[in-house]
Amino acid sequence: MWWDNDSTYRGNGKSNDFYFLSTISPLGEGEDEINRQWVHLSDELKSDLIAFLKKHNDSYGLQLPREDDLTSYDNANYLWLSYELINTIRNYNNAMRNPETHEVLPYCGQIPYVQLRIKSLASSVSSAYPSATVNQYGAALRPHYVIEFENSFLALFMKKLCELFDDNPQIIENKDGVKRVAYQFRAPIYRLKPFDKYFETRHDIPATIFHTAVKMLISHELAHVGLGHLDLNEKDHVFKSDVENIRCEENEADIQAVCWTIGARFLESENHQLEISLDDLAEELSLSVFTLYFLFTWNYSVDERVWNKDTLKEYGVQDHLPYQLRAYSVLNTAICRLKHIGEWSEQEGMITSDNQPVTKKLMEEIIQEAMTMVHSYEVSLHMTQVKTEEVCELDDLGKKDEIEKMVRNEINERPPQLDKTQIPWKLGCEPEGQAELNSVCKRYQYVRQKLAESGTYCALRPGN
Repeated sequence: MWWDNDSTYRGNGKSNDFYFLSTISPLGEGEDEINRQWVHLSDELKSDLIAFLKKHNDSYGLQLPREDDLTSYDNANYLWLSYELINTIRNYNNAMRNPETHEVLPYCGQIPYVQLRIKSLASSVSSAYPSATVNQYGAALRPHYVIEFENSFLALFMKKLCELFDDNPQIIENKDGVKRVAYQFRAPIYRLKPFDKYFETRHDIPATIFHTAVKMLISHELAHVGLGHLDLNEKDHVFKSDVENIRCEENEADIQAVCWTIGARFLESENHQLEISLDDLAEELSLSVFTLYFLFTWNYSVDERVWNKDTLKEYGVQDHLPYQLRAYSVLNTAICRLKHIGEWSEQEGMITSDNQPVTKKLMEEIIQEAMTMVHSYEVSLHMTQVKTEEVCELDDLGKKDEIEKMVRNEINERPPQLDKTQIPWKLGCEPEGQAELNSVCKRYQYVRQKLAESGTYCALRPGN
């Protein structure tokens, strides 16, 4: 039955070592919507990750940063995030070494050891945004970097994904405990291309997007470490006090993180064959590009997505670009990255696990698919979303005709036509948006000069 498949994103998953928990699965003992686990680890895998992480920390003579219930070896979420962090560092550092001699390549460097902490703040407007930050803990004793994740952000982000993609059947249970499906409403996004083809595997999409978003956030903060931003900001407080400098650093970290996230498969590859089929690679990359856009726009309502010529003035001066321009920037970077990967893959003769060549044409098709996803997502926000509660209430009242009317309305609803001002990233195409982006680019020369003077730019901090 459909409802037997709703406890996890990947089937019932009871025999799997790892899977993402759906936000509609029953809460565990002592859990609420904010502190619930979003991943399941088998006892064996959990034990292996604990041993791996403890050994890793011990090798640097470090304890967990401010250990508590969230930042704990007993927390499955923490173990998974820490593993993703270490794996990202390892993949990048390996790519910066000569595969034969294992020496660091000229003008390259190694990202040092970085720890992770999960913080627990009350859910608020400020915590509902990507807020992974990098700090130095124990500077007087043993300086090192720590990436901090807001638990409330992760919970809210997962909940939003479930609302958008995890479209569950409206299940009615009678007084005898017998269940039946009143109707399988399709969320608006599944009525649009190319998401319509994902409806039968809809339980997988939230996990895929959540995973990619986490990797992007981790990569963004690692870029700050690797590019020397933290060291420079610590040394030069006058530099740090200029918000234009910080905005430039944030944009540079976004660009680097997009390149790492989009190119992850290629960074991990030790030869000219990827460990993924052609079709799966195309799906993974198109969803990755969509995820990058979704990550920086998900928390804005339909009303907040509309912009005009005064939007940048109303936004004011902030550490980051306005979210519309940030979304434009990550999309533009992802597209450029895919084109470069296509050209490089053709030159190097890269193939997939099913022996298909990775080509420039393939990357163009992926770009087209990803941009269609972005547009369909924006359109879906303006379409009717049928709620389970409404169907159940009408069914209890015996109003079958109203349920049938909802069905007909859903089937006959035509996607609305959106003006460009209703699509956030298109602000970046406008003269005022381009001027704002150009001002950040012009600042690069000064920021990079300061980074070079501090000895951190390009030559990433060597690991000791």
